[in-house]
Amino acid sequence: MSIVTDSLQEQIRVIIKERILGKIYLPGEQIPTKEIAQEFGISNMPVRNSLQELASLGLVVNRERVGFFVKRFNLDEALKIMEVRELYETYSLEKYFNNINRNEMQIICEQSALGEDKKICFRKLDILLHGALVKASNNDYFIDVYMKLQNLIELFANISNAYEHLANREHIDIATAILNSDCAGALQALKSHLFRVSKEIEDVIVSEGNN
Repeated sequence: MSIVTDSLQEQIRVIIKERILGKIYLPGEQIPTKEIAQEFGISNMPVRNSLQELASLGLVVNRERVGFFVKRFNLDEALKIMEVRELYETYSLEKYFNNINRNEMQIICEQSALGEDKKICFRKLDILLHGALVKASNNDYFIDVYMKLQNLIELFANISNAYEHLANREHIDIATAILNSDCAGALQALKSHLFRVSKEIEDVIVSEGNN
């Protein structure tokens, strides 16, 4: 991948962030600052500055004189973040129900039902659905805080293939209820989905010994 000299730091930040959220750099793993600089033929400074920005977002931890590490969440932290997520999404669904993008809900239903080789990747569909609820507020500040929260969730949501299949069905239930103008049904489906996701995350974190 080539790097344009303008906004170099911003480009590096985006690349590292995507590698973190794409599980190329795993939770608790040290991020190879020098290797990244060598990869793109640049100095260490823009890489370190980018990592400082990601640390301010909570994605990265800076251990002085050691280096930068992908944030690893314990069980209590993860469950508190999921609680805040539920508050954001359920509030948005109820208050801004009529503003939710129906075209995006149709995409959720159609793509989630396709075979793995044809559909949009699960991560994109997941972000599309949950993000659409909050974006219906049309409040940039509200949306910005939520998207930062969503990035943190991706760090500890270790999604299995079995989970993806189940989550896709739950996504269809939520989107279908919205398309049918059934706010109560959509809210119930969303709460059920988020509860199950929280339990799955709890099981994963406990099994990894991060509780």
